[in-house]
Amino acid sequence: MYTKAKIETEHKIAKSQKEMLDKLLELDPEDCFAVTYDSFQDEYKIWCGNHPYGFYENEIARRDDEIIKLRKEVNRQNEIIDCFLETSKENKPKKS
Repeated sequence: MYTKAKIETEHKIAKSQKEMLDKLLELDPEDCFAVTYDSFQDEYKIWCGNHPYGFYENEIARRDDEIIKLRKEVNRQNEIIDCFLETSKENKPKKS
């Protein structure tokens, strides 16, 4: 009879490359792992286990949220620039 394997995952954080490498050396040779550098937090995120999907889904969602915020800020800045351009056109002295 088939028995479902136990799913084990672990997330670790390392603040430096040396710390990240030390944590990887602690793993068993059979362990799977993935390392992602988070430039926003200036840290290494280490996933160990056999189902990383939740970890990556959270990372993707966080990046998507950041992209939305940045697009809104760009739109806001563009509106301000457009307003300044309109104001400068209206205030420009007319040549006679």
